Amino acid sequence: MPDRADATTADRAMHDVSRTPPSLRVRAVVNGMAGTARGTEQDSFCTRLVEAFVAHGHVADCAVVAPEAVEAAIAAAADDPAVDVLVACGGDGTVSLAARHAVRGGKILGVLPGGTMNLFARSLGLSTDLDEAVLQLAAGTPAAVDIAVIEGDGLGTAGLGGRPFVHQFSVGLKARMVKLRKAIVYRSRLGKIVATLRAAAAALSRPPNFEVEIATPEGTERRRASAVAVSNNPFGDRHLPYADRLDGGQLGLYVAAPLSARGALRLGLDLLLGRWRANPDLQSRTATSIRLAFRGGHVRRCVIDGELVDLPPVVTLRIHPGALTVLTPGPIAEIPAGAPAG
Repeated sequence: MPDRADATTADRAMHDVSRTPPSLRVRAVVNGMAGTARGTEQDSFCTRLVEAFVAHGHVADCAVVAPEAVEAAIAAAADDPAVDVLVACGGDGTVSLAARHAVRGGKILGVLPGGTMNLFARSLGLSTDLDEAVLQLAAGTPAAVDIAVIEGDGLGTAGLGGRPFVHQFSVGLKARMVKLRKAIVYRSRLGKIVATLRAAAAALSRPPNFEVEIATPEGTERRRASAVAVSNNPFGDRHLPYADRLDGGQLGLYVAAPLSARGALRLGLDLLLGRWRANPDLQSRTATSIRLAFRGGHVRRCVIDGELVDLPPVVTLRIHPGALTVLTPGPIAEIPAGAPAG
């Protein structure tokens, strides 16, 4: 059976906007170079997607788009008054981009796991098998979930006072790893996995050590760290680092003390295996807002939903409860033979 996030948990976690949605007008944008989407027969995949939504009474169209045209296609869908649902098929970066535009354009967001990790899709309870996820979305219903926003010079805005993100903001260890991976050329999903492992080994062998001031509604502290991360709702246990629910109205804050290479390796393994709470070098808590100030100019890049971006010296992160409407997964049903394609 394909690996599948717990759809029951996701159903409990999110407030349904409507259990019986009317006919929706769906626009799907498939990043043709993203992870699992790269390994599909993309034209036939689009046909199956359209058939699935039509079988549930919706109107749909689908386009496979080159990476350099993904943002324009997503922005056009968000601006189109004839579109109700913007479906994004790609990795966490593509999904995050689509979420920003969905918020800006007042659209419902549909997520398909076309990347490598697909962490936000897992939080929503979607199957990691693309075809199964299509069937779940086509049978799904809209629900309001939280979205996080980071504010800082040069980070842009999408109608919520800053740059929205759906999964995680991170500085330090992960940013170094992503920077190293970007320098490695790869041409397939397997190549990306190998590049990620090589970059992780290099980053873990020399963990960063920087000073950060952390302010929350509970108080302010200054400390040294090898990594700081903030998530849209706190991570769950016993699985990859993603939230079990998306309507808790809280940010997760994670701070790793200055690490040795051995300590960094142990932390990486604990995160992958879902046992991060027991790691002695990692402290976690929740907050509705967090201000981070980086001293000395030693930290210049951050990762926002998988994308490496320039880091302002001071950033503020906030949670916006219920500010994003998504399609939550419905039951999987076979598409009748000969179903019209719209």
